[in-house]
Amino acid sequence: MTIFYKVRQSKFFVFFIFTLAISLLFVNCKSNTPNQRTTSANDILTAPISNLNVIKGTRIKVFLSAIDDHLENVNFTCLDCPPFIFLSKNKNGNATLTIDANEKADKNISIKIQTQNGENSTTTSLNISFTKHEGKIYYCQPNESEARGKGTKESPFSSLEKIMESSFVPEENALFLLLNGFHGAPTISKNNIIIAAATGNDPQL
Repeated sequence: MTIFYKVRQSKFFVFFIFTLAISLLFVNCKSNTPNQRTTSANDILTAPISNLNVIKGTRIKVFLSAIDDHLENVNFTCLDCPPFIFLSKNKNGNATLTIDANEKADKNISIKIQTQNGENSTTTSLNISFTKHEGKIYYCQPNESEARGKGTKESPFSSLEKIMESSFVPEENALFLLLNGFHGAPTISKNNIIIAAATGNDPQL
């Protein structure tokens, strides 16, 4: 069984394929599930995950998937995880690891993800570094009104699409935190900016 990890933040997708022979490979496709179950004593193949750098105040999701002919037996477990890191949708060889990087998150932590299929199991380490954003921070929340707030947490802008279509010019390296709701299909053409889901939110683009 081969384990692969997919990390998603905002609209950008990166696929990580891990086996005993391959440490890191970028792909954009899925492998077919084999028809016969392997008889190897160690049929869970994995390698350490690279470090993740997460900005405080953001939420990212790591999608965990297993490739095996008995996915119904595969289960992921997050070992020694703090409350703001948790697994969900853990079924049939797939799971979502959510990292809610609140302002109180430690600077560096290491967690372990255990993958188990019957009696076979393997543990993979994930090192996470939390950093504070030094630039300007804006909040966006879609609403029915065309009115636009000030971009603060208390008075957020409207959808990301609307703010990108407006005459507003953000500072270089500004961080846009998206709150719950549909933010449209924005065209990003304003300076170098960072876009991420806000902690505790699941915005849509």
